[in-house]
Amino acid sequence: MTFYLLGSGAYCTFLLFSKFKDRECSKTELKSWILIAIASTLWIVVIPICLIEIKTKANAKQHSKNKLEIAETTNQFKEITSSIQ
Repeated sequence: MTFYLLGSGAYCTFLLFSKFKDRECSKTELKSWILIAIASTLWIVVIPICLIEIKTKANAKQHSKNKLEIAETTNQFKEITSSIQ
């Protein structure tokens, strides 16, 4: 129980600091405060889901970066072969 409460408190603190750093989020909107309360209560479920989402976004970003590099390399190859002919 102590572990759960410490984790919940730490996650609630993290969410509050994140909320106050965010310039777009309203500080007076009730929905955001309820969301912080629910997320803090269910932190043991919320954190793994957030980590999966962050990892998925990072992989997608890396994948699009790789595709862009391949496209640039292909364009350079086409330019070189067309200048040789």
